[in-house]
Amino acid sequence: MDFINIYKLSNYIKDKTDALLARYGHVNTLADFVAGSVKTHNLNSVPGNHGINMHTSFGIIKNVNLSVGSLITVSNNKITNESIIFYNLIPSSNAELGQLKSSLVMTKGVNPQIMSFLIFPTAGQFITGDIQFWIINP
Repeated sequence: MDFINIYKLSNYIKDKTDALLARYGHVNTLADFVAGSVKTHNLNSVPGNHGINMHTSFGIIKNVNLSVGSLITVSNNKITNESIIFYNLIPSSNAELGQLKSSLVMTKGVNPQIMSFLIFPTAGQFITGDIQFWIINP
């Protein structure tokens, strides 16, 4: 079977209006799938290390308050040894962008797998904001 180009559905459907509706349907179905499965966990700006259970492929850790060497550990049964993980740290102000340094550490061979976000702001400073992650399993 050949690849179906969703941008040229008129090649497969006689009426161009039907092709446009089909393309919107594909995009909306994907958006509903992603948006419906995003889980959030609110840390309520409490400083220090945190351990969280978030068993989801799409997650947002809200209201983090991290100082030098703060660690957020997330247990997640969606992670496998082959997982690809994207993450994004979103500071609450532009002033914190210059001190934004982080690393993602994974623990293999444990179920659920553990991912840890280690944050490195300038000494004596804090980073507040959100952490977003997306786990893809090939």
